[in-house]
Formats: sequence, C-alpha cells, structure tokens
Amino acid sequence: MTIKIGDIYKSCNYIPVRCTEIDENGVSGVSLIDGSGPHSCDIYNCGPVKITEEEAQKLVKLWNTEGERAVLLYEGWTPEAADNFIKNWR
Repeated sequence: MTIKIGDIYKSCNYIPVRCTEIDENGVSGVSLIDGSGPHSCDIYNCGPVKITEEEAQKLVKLWNTEGERAVLLYEGWTPEAADNFIKNWR
C-alpha cells in the first residue's frame, strides 16, 4: 500500500501522521497528536503503515486520554516492552 501526500500513516513511533512530503526513501509529515513535525520514516527501515482516518482518530483519542503507553499496549506490546521503549527512546 503506497503512502501519498495527504494520507495518514502510523510512524515507527506509533504516532498517526498526515503525510506532507515524500522522497525516494521515505515519508514525512505532521503529527495528528500534537501538530509537531516533521515526523519522518524511512520506507525500507521504519516501515510506516498507511492507516484510515478512523484508525488515526482512535489512536489520537487513546494517546490524549491515556497516554503513549496505552497506545503501545493497544498495538500489542507487553507492559514491560512499552515501559522500556518509553524509558530508553523518549
């Protein structure tokens, strides 16, 4: 599934992002969580995933009400892995 400008993708940090730029190796855009950016992902190494508007809104609501950890748990991470990711990569 190809990501195009205007599409929403889930970054390698599980942030829903509106795509604003594409180059030969990746995509970049603005976070739907807080409007920050650019959030860039390499297509070959990060594996951004195109998602629907509905899925994006679900992630935004979960992130804003319960936090990043809740999003990681929703995505299937164990509590220990989520805590380790947040501690070591944030």
